[in-house]
Amino acid sequence: MRTTTTAALTLLLALTTAACTEEPEEEPLRVSSSDFPDGQWPFTVDAGNLSCEEASVGRAILFEADGTTYVLNGPATILAEERGWARMHPIWADDPGDSRNKIPTTALEDFAKENC
Repeated sequence: MRTTTTAALTLLLALTTAACTEEPEEEPLRVSSSDFPDGQWPFTVDAGNLSCEEASVGRAILFEADGTTYVLNGPATILAEERGWARMHPIWADDPGDSRNKIPTTALEDFAKENC
């Protein structure tokens, strides 16, 4: 009985130690159209969560809105199919000056690079 108790306590201590040494996950950043004035907001949705994920192919920049995670940059696009991320085209806004083009995501990507 004592061996079982000692083994259980050792396992519990190991699990507790492992849990305390894990890196905490970063919270996504809430962003909205009001954060990007002068026509820099590139989406048809008003707000969402911006996050970054380090991967072997680089830092993936992601935007989540209405339960869907969209890719914003090349590394995220590379991982999209594997991770179940969507292309941003369904929510990517047309450029009001030229509907053949989209509003660039540069301002949002730069913000992510500085804040993720």
